Amino acid sequence: MAAPLATAESSDNPWLLRLGIALVLGIAFAVIAHKWAASYYAFLAESGSFAHRENRFAVQQSSTTGSSALGFLLIGGLGAALAITAPPQRLRWSHPLLLLFALYAGWCFASYTWTEFHFLTIRKLAILTLLILGAIGIAVRCSLTDMLWIIILLVAGELTIGFAAEIANGMFRPWRSDYRYAGTLDPNGIGLEAAVMTLAAWLVPFERRNRPYVRAALIALGLGVVVMTKSRTTLAALVAAGMVAFLLRARGQQRWWIATATITLACLGGLAVNFVSVAAIQESADVASMGRNENVSTLTGRLPLWQALTKEAERTPWFGHGYGSFWTPTHIYRYSDEFMWHIPHAHNTYLDHVLAIGLVGLALYLLWMLGLAVAGWVRYDRAGHPADLFAACFVTLCLVHGLAESKIPGSGPPTLLLFTCVAALALNPAVAPASTTAAEPAAPREPLVWRPARRFGV
Repeated sequence: MAAPLATAESSDNPWLLRLGIALVLGIAFAVIAHKWAASYYAFLAESGSFAHRENRFAVQQSSTTGSSALGFLLIGGLGAALAITAPPQRLRWSHPLLLLFALYAGWCFASYTWTEFHFLTIRKLAILTLLILGAIGIAVRCSLTDMLWIIILLVAGELTIGFAAEIANGMFRPWRSDYRYAGTLDPNGIGLEAAVMTLAAWLVPFERRNRPYVRAALIALGLGVVVMTKSRTTLAALVAAGMVAFLLRARGQQRWWIATATITLACLGGLAVNFVSVAAIQESADVASMGRNENVSTLTGRLPLWQALTKEAERTPWFGHGYGSFWTPTHIYRYSDEFMWHIPHAHNTYLDHVLAIGLVGLALYLLWMLGLAVAGWVRYDRAGHPADLFAACFVTLCLVHGLAESKIPGSGPPTLLLFTCVAALALNPAVAPASTTAAEPAAPREPLVWRPARRFGV
């Protein structure tokens, strides 16, 4: 019997490859968005006068910088190089998940035909293309477990450099009530990346021997940064992803007991609110707001913005204004001046999709996202690989985070990881995880055969 062709999930990529990819991606994303003095700019944005601050988002949209172009080209070039050097393997290009994603990407490209700002749409589509190319290359050459370690190395490095930058700029002041960790990016952006690293560190499998102290240290680092950024949306998304992980890791009746207990506790909590004093409710709200009590009733100014943008979306509800073309410098200045804070996007993934590619594009986005969640869940149920579980939980994090932010899909590491999850689960068959103990090595397994009639995504 001939030996099966190699698969990405069954390959044993050395740590040198993971470190190399993390380094290249770190350089690419550093030149795209990271700044050594980002914490200083974040402090000015929180405390300075709006009228006397430069709207950096509008400036960025008005032109393409050479550094950002170089960064995205580096990501695309890395993907191409990894795909070319990958060993021969059977890739499932007709997988339903990949077809759903292709429909979404195709609709984004089709929006070029009705956009009013062709240059801006072309620029955003070029970024999307390079991110997809990078994701496919990584998925073909590496396993999803490799990608989780790559994202852990990448974000841990960014956080370490971010702490050094804040200390060097005199901005590391966690004892102040108005402090928000920004590192070399911004509080919401770096908080999202830290949350993704926390989830990955919790679920990633260790080869040969488990190291709980390393896992605990990585989780503590990521969770600590999420708390220091005071990003309430990110923390809520991470908690939701963790609850899904607990639910999916349970087996048989345990899973239903956990689901039932969660619903019961939520109902009891709702009833208890009616018997709690107003002072206690206020104290609980202060904790939930993570010390940021300004404009809580309007979700930090988001509700008025959403009301205004909903009227804008109603003008072209089905097709939108074109991929990436609504947030022109004109619109950024207009809404920033109207609401007196710098607004680079709708702070809602779903509203931004309607503005860009309409309700049709939003439906296609939700279809492939839910397809990715189902594929990860089904593969984990059958093969038990933690990386597949991460994919399902990561979708939960993205969907919840999108309720009050628009960073996914975007142009950062979380979006690249999301696209890589799609490519990895679609192109490569599922395999059972190897044993984590050196004393009892796992028996070699052939890749599981994918039977669409039996299971979706395996």
